[in-house]
Amino acid sequence: DDLAITEDATHYLITDANLTLTTGTAGVIRVDANTIRVLKSAVTGGLIVNTLGEATAAADTVTIGGDVTCDGDVTINAEFINLGGNLTTRETTGTPQSGAIILNGAVTLTDDVELNTSAVNGAVSLTSTLDGAFDLTLNTGSGNAGVTGAVGGTISLDALIIDDTGIVTFNSTVCATSYEQTDLD
Repeated sequence: DDLAITEDATHYLITDANLTLTTGTAGVIRVDANTIRVLKSAVTGGLIVNTLGEATAAADTVTIGGDVTCDGDVTINAEFINLGGNLTTRETTGTPQSGAIILNGAVTLTDDVELNTSAVNGAVSLTSTLDGAFDLTLNTGSGNAGVTGAVGGTISLDALIIDDTGIVTFNSTVCATSYEQTDLD
């Protein structure tokens, strides 16, 4: 699978040329066999993308090709996650979400990326490796951030920027051309 997620002013666009996407959810429009449009206002309480566990998938990849802002948590479960846009969470009214960003899979940066949960002081968790010759900015407000696997182990990051973040934990090696930490309170 090679799932791509982008957004415009009113919709998330989810595409996979190798899968037939179906839905019975209100606010979701099937554009063609391989593409669905999800009305942003229909996504309440967070966004979960899960491609793991599919028997026919040789390699599951989720690609974020542009900036995505979501009310509530963002969780992506995939073997490979390509990030080419910022992920931002914000407060959602009436749902008990923490505004966390959880990436369960090997992450590759394909552009400069900011993971921003500062509006809700949400946590950021990357449970595998992180590679890519681009900048990564973590901004969680007072929320914590953690990376389980090696950072820059295969391809060094250009810059690792920790901006306005609580406790940051790296459980393996970190390799970046530059490191910056700001807003230390």
